[in-house]
Amino acid sequence: MKTLEDFLALRYPIELIEDDSGGYFAKHPDLDGCFAQGETPDEAIASLADARSLWISARLEDGMPVPEPLATEPSGRFLVRTLPRIHAALTRLAQRQGVSLNQLLNVVLAEHIGRAPIRDVVREMREVANVIMAVQSEQNYRAESDALEQAGRLVNSPEEAPITSGTPGYYVNDRPSVRAQ
Repeated sequence: MKTLEDFLALRYPIELIEDDSGGYFAKHPDLDGCFAQGETPDEAIASLADARSLWISARLEDGMPVPEPLATEPSGRFLVRTLPRIHAALTRLAQRQGVSLNQLLNVVLAEHIGRAPIRDVVREMREVANVIMAVQSEQNYRAESDALEQAGRLVNSPEEAPITSGTPGYYVNDRPSVRAQ
């Protein structure tokens, strides 16, 4: 069984991202949740070394596996075996989209990997659309009410206007209304 020192001796890749508000964010993509920050790139990387030690120690103490860095860089090629009907459906979809099957699968996989952020954007867009639709609905209601008022005085109950036989009635805002004669 590997010890903390064995894992710390491994060379884990580091992703370093400059923060828009200043400073840097560093993480080990192979160690999910292991990250640190600092004012400078060197400070962020030094903090990441401490975070890596704590992260690995906690995993070992809890009896959880600690992933090792990939031995080689992935080539970008892999073989997928699938049912013929799935292959046919994907091929038809790629043809309809005007792309190769390879391009289609790259897009689908990329979208799946980034699904959570896309889902958040879609949810936010739906909320904005709902607000816009509510505002438009209110504006339409007001415009219809204004048009009805211009066409004739609105009353909200039969008692408010003299009703003669044959006076057409209609509903405004789910309440029976008649136009005053």
